[in-house]
Amino acid sequence: MLAALPVVTHVVLGLLGAYGSITMCDQPRYRSFRAAGESNLVVRAIGASVPASDALPPFVYAEWQPPGQRPVIAGQVVVIEHVIDDDNDAVRRALAGQTRAVLVPWDHDTGCEPIPWTLDPMWIKPSTVGFVAARLRPRDRWAGGYPTFDVRDAWREPYTEERARLLAGIAVLEQSVMTPGEYGSFYAAFPELEAWQRNAKSAVRPLRDWQRAHPALAAKDPARTLLATMMRAADESARGR
Repeated sequence: MLAALPVVTHVVLGLLGAYGSITMCDQPRYRSFRAAGESNLVVRAIGASVPASDALPPFVYAEWQPPGQRPVIAGQVVVIEHVIDDDNDAVRRALAGQTRAVLVPWDHDTGCEPIPWTLDPMWIKPSTVGFVAARLRPRDRWAGGYPTFDVRDAWREPYTEERARLLAGIAVLEQSVMTPGEYGSFYAAFPELEAWQRNAKSAVRPLRDWQRAHPALAAKDPARTLLATMMRAADESARGR
């Protein structure tokens, strides 16, 4: 269970569209923090699903769900177009010799803990290309023989240009937005929540480095808006220390 977050963290979540909530899982637009152990992937959805099982914590059935009432866990087959993490050797080894994988979607409960997805496991429209952050399962928990990834808060995934334009509003329709690959490189520089809580100013240094290295991408939405929000919140955190 996630504990209540500091006021400044509350503020950044609110600015990023958290409906005033105080947990990182309640951000409806974009994630503002990375989760440890996740891989950054650009995928192309296929119109097929396969049965899956529980993975490892935290992707397990909640205790309050009796066996007879548990929904069936399944995942959507995708083609991995690009693995953004250059140092993610485990994912590259898992994908060696194949491009197809399975994404298992998860929802969350009121305590911000993962719970089974109860909607269509093929939640991504076939042929859609998008960015997802997902956690690779151990090989003995793969579905259908494919490398299998768990996707937390799948209702917010994947990032697509269409979704970015929708969230930015009609004013950005004539402007360029980030492609899934561009957004993935940006997201890879995001801080983890624990690092932000320890020292927000230090936690955003990779974002500042990314901004300096990619000025053209930093000028595109959603990076343009998110960078301003995160930097402002980090500055406020530093002043509040």
